[in-house]
Amino acid sequence: MRSMVVLLLLLFCACSAAPPPADTQIAVVPSRLIAFWDIQTDTLTPQDAIRDWQFIGRRGDEIRIDVQADADVPLTVSLRRDTALAEGRQIALALAEEGTYTVRIHLSGDTSAAYTIALAYTNRPTPTIPSPTPSDTLTPSATQIPSATHTLTPSQTPTSTETPTETPTASSTPTPIYAPLGTLIGGLTSGLTVSGTFISSFERHIYTFEGAAGQFATLQMVCAAGLCPASGVDPVLTLYDSQGMVIATDDNTYGSGGALLRNIVLPADGTYYAQAVSSQGTGDYVLSLSLSSSAAPVVYAITVAPTSTVAVGTATPLPGGDQLHDHVPAAGSIDRVGGFKRFFIAAEPAQIVTIAASPAPGSALLPRLQIVNPGGEVLFEVPARADNGGDALVPALSLLEGGVYSVFVTGDQNTTGAFIISYGKGASHRDVQRGEALPDQPVASAVERRGLRDVWTILLNRSDVVSASVRSQNPGFDPALALVAPDGTVLASGDNEQNGVNPAVEGVRAPVAGLYQLRVTGVSANSFGSYQIVWQRTITAPTATPRTASYPLLTADDTLPEQSYLRYPFQGRQDQRIRIQVIAISPGLDPVADLVAPDGAVIAQGDDGEDSLNPEFEAILPAAGTYTLRISGYNGSGGVVEVLVEGLE
Repeated sequence: MRSMVVLLLLLFCACSAAPPPADTQIAVVPSRLIAFWDIQTDTLTPQDAIRDWQFIGRRGDEIRIDVQADADVPLTVSLRRDTALAEGRQIALALAEEGTYTVRIHLSGDTSAAYTIALAYTNRPTPTIPSPTPSDTLTPSATQIPSATHTLTPSQTPTSTETPTETPTASSTPTPIYAPLGTLIGGLTSGLTVSGTFISSFERHIYTFEGAAGQFATLQMVCAAGLCPASGVDPVLTLYDSQGMVIATDDNTYGSGGALLRNIVLPADGTYYAQAVSSQGTGDYVLSLSLSSSAAPVVYAITVAPTSTVAVGTATPLPGGDQLHDHVPAAGSIDRVGGFKRFFIAAEPAQIVTIAASPAPGSALLPRLQIVNPGGEVLFEVPARADNGGDALVPALSLLEGGVYSVFVTGDQNTTGAFIISYGKGASHRDVQRGEALPDQPVASAVERRGLRDVWTILLNRSDVVSASVRSQNPGFDPALALVAPDGTVLASGDNEQNGVNPAVEGVRAPVAGLYQLRVTGVSANSFGSYQIVWQRTITAPTATPRTASYPLLTADDTLPEQSYLRYPFQGRQDQRIRIQVIAISPGLDPVADLVAPDGAVIAQGDDGEDSLNPEFEAILPAAGTYTLRISGYNGSGGVVEVLVEGLE
C-alpha cells in the first residue's frame, strides 16, 4: 500500500506544470558567477534543488571543475553550453567555443546538502598570492598621556590617581553604492576619454561622474585596437543612478562592436556610475563621456535588402592552437623525424565527423592520422592516399560517446614538413567557396577531393520559395545537396539514396532575407567529381514595404540559459514609438519577449513573428523612464540570441 501511494505521488509530480523560469539579474551582471581560481560554497535543499554557476570561457581554454560534497550525497553535476558537454563531480575539458558556460548542480535526494565548487585552468599557472607588506601591520592610533607628578607634604598620603584614557568608539563605514557593481577605477569628465585594461573577462570596472537633473549623457566604450571583439574585448556598458538603480545598458550599438548609450536623460542631481564589462576576452578599451543640456542629433537609418558580398576560394588555415573547429582549417608542422602533433575535438554522442590532414604546398610530409577516444583507445588510423591528393582522410566516422577526442598527426616514411588539418561535422571537413549562383542558370563545377564541400551563395528575400538540384557529371560521383540559412541552419537536404534521382531540395521558403548557401559534397565523403547545379525561385516574395526610419536604442548578443530570463534595460520617452526584435541564433530556441514599464507592468509582448519563431513587435511608451526588455525561451529553451530595440521616427 505504501509503495502505491509513493507511485501516485510521483505520477502527480510528473503531470504538474513545469516551474516558471528562474528570474536572473541583468545579463551583464550574472547572479551566480564563478571566477577561475575561485572556490564557492553553497547549499541545496529539496525546494531549491538546482543551482547554475556560470563562467565565460574562451576557445582552447583547458579547464577543471571540482565539486566536493559528502560521498553519499546524491548530486549530479553537468557542464553545459547549448547542450550538455560533460558530467561528473570532476570535469576536465578543453573548451571548443567562446561564450558563457553553465555548471548545473542538481540535488536528487530529499535532504539538504552543502557542497563546494572550484574552477581552474589546467593549462595556465596558478596565480600566486602576495605576502603582506609592512604597511599591512596596524599601528596603534592611541598616544599614551603621561600621568601628572604629585609633590607630597608630610601629612599627605600618596593616592593612586588614574588618568582617564579615551575608549575608541567603533564606527561602521557604509558600503559604497558601487560595491556590488564592480571595482572603482576612477572618474569621468565630459569631453575627455579614459583608457582601461581587462586582464580577466570577469572584471567589472566602475567609473563615476557628477550629473544634473535634465542633462543628456552620452557614453561610448570601444576597443583600443579598433574592431571588436577581434581585438579581444567585447564591450558592454551599463549606467546606474546615484542609488545604484540601473538606467540603461548596451552591447553593440556603437560601430565595430562597441557599446553606446546615447542621449540618456539624467533624472536627478548626483553621482552616476558607469559599469564597463567585457562579455568575452581581455585587452584594452577606451571610454568617453559627453554631458550636454540638449540632446545630440540622431542619425536615422532605413533597413535595406542585403547586398551580395561573396567570398571565393578556400579559407586560410589558422596558425597555432590545438583545438579543431567545424570546417576551420588549421596549420601545423612536423619538425623532426618521429615527431607528432596532437589536436583535440569536442564531440557530442553519436556525432559523425570527417577529418583530413594534407601536406602544405611544397611540403614533403606524408601525413598519417590517428583518432583516439576519450578513454585512450585508438578508433581509427589511416595514412595519406595518392588517389585523394595526398590527404590522410577519416571519412564520416561515427563517434559513439561524447567528450574530447585526440587527433594525432605523424609523418610516414620518416618525412617531415608543414601540413593543414581540418575537421567537420558530417561528411566533409573543409569548404571551397565557389561564389554566387544566379537563378535559372546552371553552373558546372567539381568537388576536387573526397571530404571537400563546395559552397555556392544565393541571395533570397524573406518568403521566397526556392528549389535546387545537382546532377553528377561522372558515374563515380555520388553528390549530396543542402540548402542552409544565413544563421547556419540546414533548411533542407537530399541525395540520390533518398529518391533514386538527382539530389534536390524543393519548395523551401526563406525565413529571412539574406545570403543563403547551397552546399555540395560527396555522400559519406566517399566520392568526388564534376557536377552541374541549378536553382529557381518557384514563388517570388512581394516587394517588401519600406521600413520606417529608425535608430538603435539597444543592441546586444547574448546566451539565454535554459529555464531563465535575460533582462535588458533602456531609457524611453513618453509617447516614443519603438520596435523590438529578438532573433534566435541557436537551433531549437523559440524566444519570447515582454516589454516591462518602469512601474513593473507588462505593456507589450511578442512571440512568433511572420514566417519565423522570432518576436518582432512595436509599442508606444506611455511615460518617460527606464523600460526593461525581458526575454525567455518557450518551454524553457535556451541558446544564443541577438536583440535590437529601435526608436522609430
